[in-house]
Amino acid sequence: MDYRLESEVWRGVQGSLTNEGFAALIWDALSTYKRPPGYSPLDRLYAGDVGEAGLEALSIALNESGNPTGAATASYVSLRAPLRAHLYRVLQRHVIAHFLASDKVVDNCMASDLGL
Repeated sequence: MDYRLESEVWRGVQGSLTNEGFAALIWDALSTYKRPPGYSPLDRLYAGDVGEAGLEALSIALNESGNPTGAATASYVSLRAPLRAHLYRVLQRHVIAHFLASDKVVDNCMASDLGL
């Protein structure tokens, strides 16, 4: 998964929704996640990557869901790589569906769908 556009995607979603709507979208993304079997490395998401509101919404959603695939601290959120990829894809689809995505984001989504 190419995360070079991750910050743009997270900030685009945050700018298009209210805080409650954004939190609900994160919650929905977590509720639809199915953990694949096997070991996956941890990734850290910092506020610089996803914005302060993104970090806060993700922390709250992880704590409330009791999701064992992620852990929140004051300065970052640790997630397993497949969960991070799932969140990225959900948010990417949101910005594309609402015509908020740049050409780079759309190209990245298409390349991912084609397995490139």
